Amino acid sequence: MDEAVACLKSTLSPADYKTLAEREASRRFRGHLDEMLRVQWKLRDPETPLVRYMNRHGIYGSAVGAPATIIAALQAEANGARLNYTAVAAAIRAAPVSPDPGPPPPGTFDGPVGSETLPMSECSELKLPPGAVLSKCLRLSDGTMTALVAMKEDQAMTEVSDGN
Repeated sequence: MDEAVACLKSTLSPADYKTLAEREASRRFRGHLDEMLRVQWKLRDPETPLVRYMNRHGIYGSAVGAPATIIAALQAEANGARLNYTAVAAAIRAAPVSPDPGPPPPGTFDGPVGSETLPMSECSELKLPPGAVLSKCLRLSDGTMTALVAMKEDQAMTEVSDGN
């Protein structure tokens, strides 16, 4: 888990890390970020090392809970604490297992509250990850340009902002 947190942290800019570290601030990105982690880290595959580790320690109930556990560990670390995995495992065992809804259907995310949809050409300057296809161009309420992209290989949705 520590390696998963370190890996996730290494991919974030300082501003993105700060946003993700704050539980409330991160909520608007969580759906797509959680799905990106599920797909890119193969969290639906029970044979991947991280999923096997989580299963052995009782901290994995489904692909639905895995990203939340990783991000909760990152948030705890950002606040100078460690996630209590024993308590997390107990909570997972006590809760009903949520079904994995699969990837969000294309076109179901309109963007954060206060965002404005722009012509796709407005986002042509953003650096997209390899294999990404631009699906929506947005300007957030603070003026930041953001693009929603679909990954060709796995149709995971993710988000890029101002070239990140």
